[in-house]
Amino acid sequence: MGTREEQGKVCEAVRALLEKDRAAGALKGVDHYKNLFPGFWDVVAEEFEVVAGATRVPGGDGIPVSGPTVSSGPPLAATTPGQGGVVSAVPGSPPMPADRIGPYRVVRELGRGGMGVVYEAQDTRLPRRVALKVLSPQFSASTHLRLRFQREAELASKLDHPHICTVYEAGEDDGVPYLAMRYVEGRPLSDLVASSREARPPGARTSGVVHIPTKEAPSATTPEKPKTTSGETRLDLDRALVLFEKAARALHYAHGKGLIHRDIKPHNIMVTDGGEPVLLDFGLAREEAGEGHQLTQTGSLMGTPAYMSPEQLMAQRIRLDRRTDVYSMGVALYECLTLRLPFEAPTVDRLYQRILTTDPEDPRRLNRDLPGDLKVVLETVLEKDRDRRYQSAEDLAEELRRVREHEPIRARPVGPLGRLSRWSQRSPGMATAVSAIFLSLAGGLALSLNFLKAARMERDAKRDALKAEEEASRLARRERDAKQEALGRESEARSAAEEARGVALAQLRRARSL
Repeated sequence: MGTREEQGKVCEAVRALLEKDRAAGALKGVDHYKNLFPGFWDVVAEEFEVVAGATRVPGGDGIPVSGPTVSSGPPLAATTPGQGGVVSAVPGSPPMPADRIGPYRVVRELGRGGMGVVYEAQDTRLPRRVALKVLSPQFSASTHLRLRFQREAELASKLDHPHICTVYEAGEDDGVPYLAMRYVEGRPLSDLVASSREARPPGARTSGVVHIPTKEAPSATTPEKPKTTSGETRLDLDRALVLFEKAARALHYAHGKGLIHRDIKPHNIMVTDGGEPVLLDFGLAREEAGEGHQLTQTGSLMGTPAYMSPEQLMAQRIRLDRRTDVYSMGVALYECLTLRLPFEAPTVDRLYQRILTTDPEDPRRLNRDLPGDLKVVLETVLEKDRDRRYQSAEDLAEELRRVREHEPIRARPVGPLGRLSRWSQRSPGMATAVSAIFLSLAGGLALSLNFLKAARMERDAKRDALKAEEEASRLARRERDAKQEALGRESEARSAAEEARGVALAQLRRARSL
């Protein structure tokens, strides 16, 4: 069966393959996957049940191409407006557990995913509410899934930050593992993005910015002061920048503890009723040092494709670091500032290709209210080459602060030559083909220019020769005319002389006769 480490790697590889096939609508029978992983049939069967079960669970995480998820559970304490800040139990879901799980009294169900269920619960030892994440009973017997659940608890327990969901404790009740976490009253950022999209007026010329609610929102008895459209947009933009600045600083804190999240997305960023961000779901987190954060040799993909960095998508053994989270935070920021994902496609494979090879659409085309510096920030954080990205989440947070406070940013826009160079690096085959075509065209153009030059020189020579010939003919005519004129004058002179001689002779004869 292999060591625990081997089982863990195979478990991730199997789940990644299953999720990819499910997202593409090409999920096959369990025997197909067992044949791909001989010796690990139990692992395959358990992972297959998780993925297939998530597909069948009403209200479970969906698999849209814009954001299929491979995470281990739903966001905590997801809430919706008009329901007292709580999502009701999923219709058709299994019955609620006993009133108590460990020392916690269950109040209601908040949400569920492929592996577990999250409940609102009351700690009977302390006067506090918690979000209780419980591994589904059908998966509790799985050693691999229990290890994954335990790993999430161990990694998240390292973190103590106001903008990261705190894990209070982990335990088991009658063989069922659970995690007790901070209960966050608010809504996932993904819900706010969806609401902002729906609130856009028909025919709007700009996409708009996600609306972040705050405690300062006007009450029913205090009418809101009239604001211009530009003022509202600027307010929403400032709130979004503050939110992401705080989220980025929280992410930097987690990185400082040696963890990378690997699944940063709006669905995993809770926004409290006061407009504060809280990072959720470290179920896919890995320690940045050591081998735990590497992809397996099978090229397993863990995360949500639309928010994954290019290095996460590369099907090879590659070392991930904190910059992959910086990229994912950038995707979420782009989405919240334009209400559009930077990369969308009808299939997962096409989505991967676009993330790896194309540039996102200019955010200012989607939202003309964005300042130019913010466009540069988005271009920098979404660089495909991670060495050109912001090297830490804190760098991103500082840039957002500079934009908000109208200070000069550190990043610089990429010029046309830079874009051409980066495109050639991303698509060397296409660049080679284009270069070959360009060289062929350039060679043909040079040859054509030489031919044209020779033809022009020959034409000019002929023209000069013709002009010389015409000039010679003109000179010959002038000489001939001059000779003829001289002969005419000479003839006239002879005639005049003869006439004068005749007159003289006549006068002489007349004189003699006298």
